[in-house]
Amino acid sequence: MKRVNEPQQVSAYRSILVSMMSYKDGTTYENGYEFSDEQLGEIMPEDVYKWMTNKVYGRPDPGHDDNPTLGRSSSLEYYKKALSYFIPYRLASWNPMTNSGNPTRSQPIIDLIKAVKKKEVRKQGKATSAVRPLEAEEFASTLNLLRKYHDILRRFQMLTLKLHMKSYILFSRTSTTIIQLSGD
Repeated sequence: MKRVNEPQQVSAYRSILVSMMSYKDGTTYENGYEFSDEQLGEIMPEDVYKWMTNKVYGRPDPGHDDNPTLGRSSSLEYYKKALSYFIPYRLASWNPMTNSGNPTRSQPIIDLIKAVKKKEVRKQGKATSAVRPLEAEEFASTLNLLRKYHDILRRFQMLTLKLHMKSYILFSRTSTTIIQLSGD
């Protein structure tokens, strides 16, 4: 069933659902498999929790000393969003007394994401792969430096030197920021 305002990522969401359901049921489902509301209604927070911990820790039952080296909290948040899209009662919070509602909105899932974020802040989780674009001030400085030289070979030498200097400065910091040069 196609919804009004269906997100463009619905195929990516479906692959996440198929992955989780395959893990939960111990069966390999095709990527286009349509799960019934009954199948989706049987998903429990424990199923989602074990699948998520397996994705980021590599095991379904991590201990306090284990570190999430395979994934980040942002991945878990995306998985949560993707799975919620298919849950029949996705707007309802999880009710542990009646075992109803959206299992991705249960306390164990919320606590898992918080724990992974805490590990990331302490540099005990998977390193970020985010990149940052060159800032306008840095770009203007580079252009001004290059405009001083009329010889094309000299310009490329200076550009290469500038890039190496930026790389050294950025990689020597404790942050994992990387310059992204698009179009160069």
